[in-house]
Amino acid sequence: MQKALDLAGGTHTVADVIEALDTGKMQAFWSVNAMVVTQIVDHPRKRELNVFLAFGDLDEVMALQPMVADFGHKHGCSFMVMSGRLGWQKVLPRHGWAKVGVTYALPLGD
Repeated sequence: MQKALDLAGGTHTVADVIEALDTGKMQAFWSVNAMVVTQIVDHPRKRELNVFLAFGDLDEVMALQPMVADFGHKHGCSFMVMSGRLGWQKVLPRHGWAKVGVTYALPLGD
């Protein structure tokens, strides 16, 4: 998990994620060698399921998709979103995902 958090920009520590899971602000789905951490985000007109972290064995990560999607659907989410490294573009389209944009970041301050 730490490696995935570092690659995601260091916005959370492992302890932060555990606290969010404990309080229900995030949800975890896992198999023997993979984990997906999600977060429900409410917008004025739709609810999204944000895939916050996905790490471990890639095939096992993708095998979790039906369970994650079912959770989102049952909780009123209209769609799932995910930001990640460019390598995901080789995998996600085979599982029904479409690229709808690109995320850029501008560091501010320190």
